[in-house]
Amino acid sequence: MTNWNNINFKRLKQEVISPTRNFSKKLLYIIHNLINMICIKNGERKIPYLIYDVRNNPITFDIVFIIYSAYLFFLKQGIKNFKLIIFEPKYYQYDRPMLSSYSKYISSSDLKKRITSMILPIAESFNCVNSIEIISSYKDFKKLKINNKYTFPQFFNPKIYSPIVQNHKEIYFNLLKIKKKELYPYLISVFSKEEIISKISRDKKIKKYATITLRDYGYNPERNSSSKEIKIAFSYAKKRGLSLILVPDEISNLDNYEIPKDIIIYSGAREFLKERVGLYSYSEMNIFPPCGAANISLFTKSSRTIILKFGDPNSIDSSAKYYKETYNINYGQQPYKGLKGYLDWYTNQYENSDYQIEIPRNFFND
Repeated sequence: MTNWNNINFKRLKQEVISPTRNFSKKLLYIIHNLINMICIKNGERKIPYLIYDVRNNPITFDIVFIIYSAYLFFLKQGIKNFKLIIFEPKYYQYDRPMLSSYSKYISSSDLKKRITSMILPIAESFNCVNSIEIISSYKDFKKLKINNKYTFPQFFNPKIYSPIVQNHKEIYFNLLKIKKKELYPYLISVFSKEEIISKISRDKKIKKYATITLRDYGYNPERNSSSKEIKIAFSYAKKRGLSLILVPDEISNLDNYEIPKDIIIYSGAREFLKERVGLYSYSEMNIFPPCGAANISLFTKSSRTIILKFGDPNSIDSSAKYYKETYNINYGQQPYKGLKGYLDWYTNQYENSDYQIEIPRNFFND
């Protein structure tokens, strides 16, 4: 039930422009649909656009699922490629509220840098994104002469309507339904396998490899990596005759881990997203704690992905209860199977010192 005493004019205005409640979303969609039918003449240019408004969309690895959502939207119209518009108002301060614990690690300036260091290289790597344009004013937006039938989100107007496009439950409903990886959009490496291997190490001969990606920047520490995840990944790789490549998070935190000498640290993949796309693309298996970086592995064309300790009851935003409430995923389900991703659901056995990954036979071959 809504507590109207907590709603001020600023918050009400924000809810009208970018609705967060289900009632607001449905009502405002109906209103803008009616306005569009009655008053607005759609542009004649039938160009499909995904519009990413930096003011209201997550500036995280979730960009992968925003592009995936747009792909599903346009696919219903028989369209598999579209143009990405990044709406970034001139002088925008990136001062939107964040979770207090998150803001300790991610500053406003960091968010701004992520547009060029994260959002652009990921979007440029997607096979369904034809081109990208950054627009900084309402005037420039109007010049596009957009046809609302070919925009995602529909009826976007930077002044009055910029709905959040991510619908987690809808995304995971589709993930559970689509079982073949070839039916998804995918990320394409700009590097060959030989180029990636030469970037990893010039001293060691690498033929086949697996990766372990660390997460240690602080927000929700229950999702952070430990030496245990490195040990599990190293055992997995060693049994299969694979070199293990480690992608660090904060380089300065590497001293906090026990890292076997045979593991190769590839810091370039931490700094440059296109190198990371290449690294994950040619790996036999990419292993992660619950983190956004796993999205990159899931959407590379032929990669296989394992996410460890999924559903840890001690975690704020990755417990089994959280996934049920937020994504409508039941404990033990495998929503990433169509993307060749395996969730290693948390059990008490994970605390054992000799814990091993056990993937059902033929899981990745179905």
